[in-house]
Amino acid sequence: MDSWPAILRRLAVTLGIVAPLSILFYLAVRLLAEGLPGAQYWLTITLCGPFCAAMAAYVFDGFRTGQLPLWRADIVRADEPIRYWAWMLWFGSLTMALLGLLLYAIGNLAPIVSP
Repeated sequence: MDSWPAILRRLAVTLGIVAPLSILFYLAVRLLAEGLPGAQYWLTITLCGPFCAAMAAYVFDGFRTGQLPLWRADIVRADEPIRYWAWMLWFGSLTMALLGLLLYAIGNLAPIVSP
């Protein structure tokens, strides 16, 4: 079992991540409800952008090192090639889908933002 300081530290880190994102999400939904043109695209960029960047870094790191940290164990390309490539295919397709969603949002936001 973890000590109380370790548990409180994890809770503080989680709060530091969740609180700003919750406030940002609330403000985005409020702007969307007020009828701001293009708010849904800003919301898409704001929420999908960091996740897409993190997933891309995860996939590139997996290609570079040959190890894919998954849950509590690493999947090593040399030891389990089929499992490694299946997970890389999954995470790579997720990254590409998020990138496509971001490009779609940016493409639809461009005519609204520019005069």
